[in-house]
Amino acid sequence: MAGGVVVPINRKLMGPKATAEVFTGVWYRTGDVARLDEDGYLFIVDRT
Repeated sequence: MAGGVVVPINRKLMGPKATAEVFTGVWYRTGDVARLDEDGYLFIVDRT
């Protein structure tokens, strides 16, 4: 199964409009779709 990648990041790096479009709380939505394998490695498989 694959899902969206979100990471915590400093919100002050971006302007207010861009920030509102890509942040959910403190989590930044990267636009990447990734999967974790059975060993916990993250593989980027697509872009949204």
